[in-house]
Amino acid sequence: DKIKSMSIATLLTMLMAACIAAVTPLRAEDTAANADQGKATVVYTAEFTGAGGHVTSGNVIISKKNGKTTVTLDKSFSLDGAPDPKLAFGKDGYVKETIFSKLGKLKGAHTYDVPATLDVADYNELWLWCEKFNVPLGVAKLTKSS
Repeated sequence: DKIKSMSIATLLTMLMAACIAAVTPLRAEDTAANADQGKATVVYTAEFTGAGGHVTSGNVIISKKNGKTTVTLDKSFSLDGAPDPKLAFGKDGYVKETIFSKLGKLKGAHTYDVPATLDVADYNELWLWCEKFNVPLGVAKLTKSS
C-alpha cells in the first residue's frame, strides 16, 4: 500500500508539472529565437531610376527566407506604363535569360518570387524591361544590405 500510494503521488506530481509547463509562457530568449527562424533576411536594397525614356521610381528589397528569394517593390514603386513589362536581373547591363516575372501592376507594393535557378549574387542590377519592344523601362543598382 505504501509503494502504491507513493507511485500515485509521483504520478500526480509529474502530471501537475506537465500541466504547469504547458501553460507557462516562453522566455523572451525562446520567443526571439523562434521569431528569427521565420524572419526574412534583407540581402539587397535598391532604388529604381527610369530608362529608355520611361519614368520609373521606387524602392526595391531583395530578401531570403527559408532558402527562398523574393523581390519586393515597395509602396513608392511607379512605372509610367509599357505594354509588356518584365522583371529581370543584370550584370552591368540587362541579361535577357534572367527574366523571372511579368510586372503585376504599375504602382504600389508587390512581391515576386525569384526562381531557385537564379542566384541573385551573380548580378548587380534589377531591370524592368519591355520584352515586346526590347527596350529598358527602369534599372535599380543593387546594394548589399549590411
